[in-house]
Amino acid sequence: MDERGSKVCLALGATDSFLPGAVVAIASFLKHHPGSCGGIVLFHDGLPAERCAALERAFPLLRLEPVRPALRERLARLGAARPDLRGKLPDFYSLEAFRIDGYRKVLYCDCDVLFRQPIDELFVAEDALQCCADFESLKGWCHDAGTYRPIAEVSAAGPAGALERTFNCGLLLIDACLTGERTYA
Repeated sequence: MDERGSKVCLALGATDSFLPGAVVAIASFLKHHPGSCGGIVLFHDGLPAERCAALERAFPLLRLEPVRPALRERLARLGAARPDLRGKLPDFYSLEAFRIDGYRKVLYCDCDVLFRQPIDELFVAEDALQCCADFESLKGWCHDAGTYRPIAEVSAAGPAGALERTFNCGLLLIDACLTGERTYA
């Protein structure tokens, strides 16, 4: 295993308005995990060139990756069908983390995460995917499988049924066995 393959890759998704938070998330992660981080990938949808250059100067491990056109197109269709989700569409940039390969683990986090201490114990877990429950799951609710709207009872689901185990995509720890182009596809 090469040096990179024994390390964790930090991945984030950001729009121009979330860049200050991304800088805090990256800097706080690096402060608490100086030997664990093998790379940083920031997925974006058209950041200004001057900001990209400044980020690359500040974080030598950083690689800027545009969100793939197929995902952007799907998100545009989702936003047209569900205008109430338009503000949350950048959250789906987390899907891009599954295409990162060559690392032992990929940690995807939202740009509003501040690391206050090391989380190394998560990196040694054998789980293929670690994530946090979403707000509805924490309340004991689920989601309608056809609309993804929150519902308090499984019996309130439409014909597609209910999704009872949902999670917040703002913090995902993905093992190498679940990453790469094949998984992403």
